[in-house]
Order: sequence, then C-alpha cells, then structure tokens
Amino acid sequence: MGKISVLAVLILSALNIHLHAQSITISSDRKEYKTSDEVVVTLTGELNDFTQYASIPDVPGLTLTDTERNFDNAAPGKKIRIRQTFRYIANQTGEFEIGPAVIYSGTRQYYSNTITINVVQDSRFEQEGLAFISAEIPDRTFFIGERIPVYLRVYFNSKYSCETSAIFAERYDGFWHPDVPGYFDQSQKKETTETINGREYKSRIFAVDYIYPNASGKLKLPEYVTTAVLTENSGGYDPFASSIDLSSRMIPIEVIDLPQHDSLPGYNGDVGQLNFEYSLSSEKTEEWNPVRMKVTVSGKTNFSMMIAPSFTLPDGFRMELIKSYDSLSLDDIESSSKIFEYNLIAEKQGNYTLNTIAYSYFDPEKSEYITIQGDTLTLTVAPGTKIDPDSESNLPDTFLTAKSRLPFAIVVVLGVVLLGITSAYVIIRLKKKASAKSQTEKIALEKQETEYVAPADTSAEQAFAMLNSAKLILRNGQCSQSIDTAYQALLIRINALTKLKPHEVSAHNLKYKLSKLYSDQNLVNSVVSHLEDLKLRKYSIKGSEFELAGQLIQRTEQLLMQLK
Repeated sequence: MGKISVLAVLILSALNIHLHAQSITISSDRKEYKTSDEVVVTLTGELNDFTQYASIPDVPGLTLTDTERNFDNAAPGKKIRIRQTFRYIANQTGEFEIGPAVIYSGTRQYYSNTITINVVQDSRFEQEGLAFISAEIPDRTFFIGERIPVYLRVYFNSKYSCETSAIFAERYDGFWHPDVPGYFDQSQKKETTETINGREYKSRIFAVDYIYPNASGKLKLPEYVTTAVLTENSGGYDPFASSIDLSSRMIPIEVIDLPQHDSLPGYNGDVGQLNFEYSLSSEKTEEWNPVRMKVTVSGKTNFSMMIAPSFTLPDGFRMELIKSYDSLSLDDIESSSKIFEYNLIAEKQGNYTLNTIAYSYFDPEKSEYITIQGDTLTLTVAPGTKIDPDSESNLPDTFLTAKSRLPFAIVVVLGVVLLGITSAYVIIRLKKKASAKSQTEKIALEKQETEYVAPADTSAEQAFAMLNSAKLILRNGQCSQSIDTAYQALLIRINALTKLKPHEVSAHNLKYKLSKLYSDQNLVNSVVSHLEDLKLRKYSIKGSEFELAGQLIQRTEQLLMQLK
C-alpha cells in the first residue's frame, strides 16, 4: 500500500510538472541603441493555454508605440507557442530595465525575465541623416596590455560622396597608442551600402587605430573626431554647407588583469603573439673582433614598449646592445616587428655554443602564458690581436714646432701676409655695415611716406543689413529663404573675424580662431553651433514654421551683437 501511495505521488508530481512547465522570455535585438533608433523587444513562450496576451510595465524614458501579437494553435497534447513584439522610442538617454512581462493562463500568472538596454545620444548630423562616425572593435572584454584594433568607419548619406580629414583622438585616457590612426588594409576601404533607421547610407573604414589598455577595470574608448566633406553626387558643393565635424561615441569596455603566474623565463610583461629569430653576421671570427647578432621579434604586441632580450653568455664574452628599432607598418600591421642588434665580442679563441635564453609572454587569445625556448648558435673564434687605444700622441705640439722647422724669414713673410689679409677683411666689413644701415633708413623713410591704410571693417554693418533683409523675407512668407539670408549674414561676420579661406572653414577651425579673439568660450561654442543649426535648418525648415524661423533670426541678431 505504501509503494502504491508513493507511486501515485510521483505520477501526480510528474503530471503537475508537465501541466505547469510553462514559461515566457523577453529579449532585445541588441544591448545599445541611439535616440533615433527603434527599440524592439520580443516575447516568446510556450503555454498550455492563455486567457489574454502579455503586458509589460511602463518604462520611464521609453514610449511604447506599437505591439504585434501572434500565436500558433496547439496540436492535441502540445503547448501554444506565443510571440509578441513591443516597439519603443527613447525620449532620453541612459540605462533602462524592461520587464518583467506577465501573462495569464487560467488562474495562474507567468512572469518573464527582465532585460537592460542602454540608449545613447545621436549626433545632430546622424539625426539629420547626413553622416556619422563609428568606432568598431571586435569584442568588449580585453586583457590589460592587449592590442585592440579600433576600426573607424564613417557612414554618410548615399546621395553624397565623402572624404575626411585625418581622424584622431585628443585624449587616450587609460590607453597607450603608438601612432596616429592610419590605413591598414586596402580591401577594407571599399564602400558598402546599408539601410539604417529607414535611411540608406554608404560606409567605409577610413582608418584603424591600435591601442593598448594600461589600466584595468571599466574604461571607455577614446572619442575620435574628424571633418567630413560631403559632395553631392549630382555636382559641385558649397564648402560651408558640406563640411561637417563628426565625433564617435566612447564605447565602454571591460579590461581585466593578467592571471597570476610563477617565475617565467625571460618574461618582461609582453602581451600578444610572438615569434623570435636569431642570426649572426658570421659563424667565424677572431679574438676581439666584433660579430653582429640580430634578434627579430615579429607578431602582434606593443613593440614600442618591448624591452631588449637578455642572454646568458660563456665566460670570456662581451655583449652590448648597439641599436633597436621598430618595423611598424600601419598599412600591414601583421608584418610589424622589432629588431635588436648586438655586438658580440669573444676575448679568447675556441669553438663556442651560444644558447639564447627562453622568452615568455601572455597570449590573450589562449588566455595563458607561452614560453618560447631559445635557439642554439655556434661560433668559431680564431686567434686575434687585442685592440687597445693609442696611449701616445704622434701629432706635433704645434704647426711651428714640428720636426722640420721652416726658415725664420719665411715665417716673418707669412705673418705679414696674414696681418694684411685680416686688416682688409675688417675694413670691408665696416663699409658693408655702413651701407646696409643707410639702405635700411632709406626704406623706412619710403615706407612712412607710402604707409598703407587698411579699409575699415564693415562686415558688422553688412551682416546687420542682411539680417534686416532676412526679417523682410520672413514677413513675405519665405521661411527657408529668410534662414538662408540669416546664415549668410552670420557667415560674413565670422569670415571677417577669422580670415579663414573657404576650404579652411570647419567647426574646429572656427572655434580655434574665435577662441583667439574672445575669451568667453560659451560665446564661441554658441556661435559655431548656431551657424551649423542655420546651415541645416535652411534645408529642412517647413514653409509654415514662421515662429521657429523668427526665433532663429532673433538668436542670430543676439550673437551678432555679441560679436561686435
């Protein structure tokens, strides 16, 4: 009877597990979004039945815009497969927790997991669909000292062709880097086309930067900046309207310390993948006659920080490092290497076997320390002569105290000739100085008589006159034309102040030049930002947005007043 009771309990437990082994799960298509992206959350699950679709709690900062529902009818003895899609738009940046979702099956409630996403701000030009720059890395977790390739890809509207100035980062907090970003592979510079948020972009990797974290913990990639010049595919372009400054997002990464280790032969802290080659300039030499030893280290590591390998030598040998140099190629980073050259000097004859010591490094791909055993080199040393420095000078004390002395009469004649030459030289120099002084005074007098007087700067008056025209154009109902006129007014004043040539105009250059003239950095930033805003608005403003156009013109007038 007891066995039957136990068996019944087991059967009922198994049946209960079968009946109620139901679950739902939510997931997102990625972990990081931009403010212009649509956040898509998908719910999937299997249920015996359900009385209503799942719901998700409201998330402050995210607005639910649409929900899609679908399910598969269950065959006899099988569960119902349910699928729902929740679509959000982000109203602000930050980290958001979504979920748990809840669904009702009869009298039971089933809860899903929660997910966390991060929303970052788009650049203004990305929001307008013009261009943006992305720093792309192969992973988000690295070891300290590991080489991180940062591929710098620029996306630009497919209606344009794009060129950029040098891409660089102003700060490398937490990283060491060997050089400015450069090209690494011609095949990677090909353009690709893709659709992002409903817009068609072309993209190309313009450069790659190799950086090495020198601190552990949570770090962020450097912010890379560049100026992109967009040219309409249909023809020419206005440099003021087509040069835009781009900056990449500072992507967070995790850097972990290297694992603990016992004593390792030849370990100097190198991280990567390494190969060693040893060679002698000759296998035969004589006593005290140097032989050149070359050590070539190739592979993937921070070569610029590599320490010269050390050696254990037989008695009677000397070794000194002559030079070391990097063979670093940003066009072909995989072929980079570091070369160490030594002078090897044997003090006595004989046949020698030179055992180079082992070398250790940490391989981040294998997550382990690697030890490379050294090579064996042979050297035959024949008798030679020790080279000592001269201990006695064979030079005469002076020209006149040499072993063969010149006759006294010749010496006197030579002295008189030298004195005459010196006197003539002094007289000529004095005459030249007097003549130069007279000529300088003459030029200065002529300059005073014909001094050029620069015309007065009338750019402020011209700018305000154009701004008044912008107001009249707006009253006639032409919003776009009024914004374009206000843009030209501000541009005339800025050009007169900075004296930049058309091809030199960019936000970076404008800020630099204006900062030299105005100590108020907020004013400088406001002027450049407003100029860019006018540049974009003159193409995107609608004919009915009179209030917005009036505000932009009023702001332009305020800035022109401050630039007086």
